[in-house]
Amino acid sequence: MKQVFTVSLIFISMYGCNIKNSQSDTDKVVIFVDDKDLEKTAYTSDIIDTSTVDFICLEITPEIIGSVDKLIITDDKFIILDKTTKSIWIFNTHGEYLNRINAQGRGPNEYVNLHTIAFKKPNLIGILDDGKRKIVWYNTIGDFIYSEEVPYAACDINFRDGCLSIMYRYIPNTAPSSEKYYYHLNNVGNNSSTHFFPYYQFGLFFGVNDPIFISNDSELLIRNPFTTSLYSIEDQRLVEKYDFDFNKPLFPYNKYKDESSVSVINRDIKNGSYRGSIERITFTSSHLALRYSCSDIMGYILYDKNNEKLKVFSGNMSDKFELYYPHPHTAHKDKFYSVLYPFMLLDGMIERLGIKGDIESANPVIMSFKYNEFTQ
Repeated sequence: MKQVFTVSLIFISMYGCNIKNSQSDTDKVVIFVDDKDLEKTAYTSDIIDTSTVDFICLEITPEIIGSVDKLIITDDKFIILDKTTKSIWIFNTHGEYLNRINAQGRGPNEYVNLHTIAFKKPNLIGILDDGKRKIVWYNTIGDFIYSEEVPYAACDINFRDGCLSIMYRYIPNTAPSSEKYYYHLNNVGNNSSTHFFPYYQFGLFFGVNDPIFISNDSELLIRNPFTTSLYSIEDQRLVEKYDFDFNKPLFPYNKYKDESSVSVINRDIKNGSYRGSIERITFTSSHLALRYSCSDIMGYILYDKNNEKLKVFSGNMSDKFELYYPHPHTAHKDKFYSVLYPFMLLDGMIERLGIKGDIESANPVIMSFKYNEFTQ
């Protein structure tokens, strides 16, 4: 269902492009979700086109991958952010190990804290070091190329179409009081900054994360963690693209601006005055996949963009596919990609994949697939 709305614009930090600060009317997709559907189970074949499923076992390396905190897919590589080993792992799309970037330190070509990463074609990996407030660029061979400073503490970066986007958590105390405690999208070129989502000095509220970029080959989305909306940049403007309506009131964040008591917030969650949060957002040109949590409820939302149909379910599977529902980490072109840790797989799946030896010492398995079209 589409409705017309008015949206306020914000600046985004870009190298090599400009974003206009204006207002516009446009269509947004409003998706109505019934909470009762989150209790339903689903058949894997109802959700996933099983004929498209492929498994790529990542080659065993001297030190195994500790965690997949971010997965970037290129035409020929898997790039994995692993905060456990503080490394970037690089494999080809057949699962063969290529290289590892492990340069934590305080030297000029090193990083202190590996917060997140971005990929710049054809072969550069940017590491956002929020400890040093800089982005360190390496090539996929592991060579240091250059670094660039960022003026404020940043929470996410993205590079696409020749533009580097940087999202900031806050700006210095020298800023006007009306702008101090907000997230910012900052124009590095002229050092201007425009605030948007609130940021509280004592920390974020329960269940709310930083705003993030969600990127695919054809589109860039921005998640607003304080609502259930997703934004895109269209015609050099930031516009609201999707809004999820859960038939619940929005949690009143501003109500407790001067209070940091988690118990007060939890009380309102239990009373139903919290809409929940959407996370792990991935999309292709045909589907939008989200994980949804609200208090002790965890569910999954799949939106078929072509047919404007919706699937909402708990994530429990009811067939013999020998696989729990693997919510995707990312997408590339028309396929979604999930990460399966060997110790979580059933024996039948381990045998099917040909994983041998100590499962605890095996690297993750990358699963690629497409979702079914929802035509009914």
